[in-house]
Amino acid sequence: MLLPKVPREIVYVQKLHFLGFLLSLVILVALLITLLVNALAGGITVIAGFCLAYATTVKKQCFIVPAKPAIAQRLAQNLTHRNLQPVTVATVATQLFYMLGDYNRSETLLQAYLPCDDPLLHTTLADIYLHQNKLLLAIECLEPVLHLKNPIVHWTYGRIFIRLKDYACAVKHLESAQAMILATGLPKAETGFFNRTFMAWSVKSSLHHALAECYHHLGNPEQAKRCLRRGNLYLIDFSLWRLNV
Repeated sequence: MLLPKVPREIVYVQKLHFLGFLLSLVILVALLITLLVNALAGGITVIAGFCLAYATTVKKQCFIVPAKPAIAQRLAQNLTHRNLQPVTVATVATQLFYMLGDYNRSETLLQAYLPCDDPLLHTTLADIYLHQNKLLLAIECLEPVLHLKNPIVHWTYGRIFIRLKDYACAVKHLESAQAMILATGLPKAETGFFNRTFMAWSVKSSLHHALAECYHHLGNPEQAKRCLRRGNLYLIDFSLWRLNV
């Protein structure tokens, strides 16, 4: 079975974690060389190591290992209680979808916890529908949480309307998401400081790039270029930069 393509937002977060791991190794090796040789040798190791770590991160595109689907499957089998945290349910559903390609189980898992007041489950299911081009179902899934001031809801709405080629409506939702992020930031998730920070950079970049696409189709190329540049500022990995719409 052909697995769904992992979104750029997730790939970028994986790349940042991978880069952080490599840089940690570089620093440890450099400290060891500094102690055993001298500070100059340690400094050269840091510079060479940082360059090598960055080049490796840029080149690496796939991070999901074959053993992970079994983990997701075992987790899904244990999700029989409705007192689990929404972030746990959303994570397992995402693993089922992207790592196993199990569309039905990922949808069924999320639907079992809906309706609820937590927008995370609604946006996760809407993303799965969006990936399958089930656009009306994606919109229907988000309607119960549209009244909430949640930027992820509006960001997801914006991407749906881009797919529908309703760029004016997409801009309205994307700009609402942008205003909410500027005012209060992204919703806090119990996923750890670095994961939250990396995902925030990734979402902000994607948001600017989505706006660039809308402005391009609405006949505003200068604003589109500005949004592309702003989106690229959040991307340490230049291989993910977008230079044109």
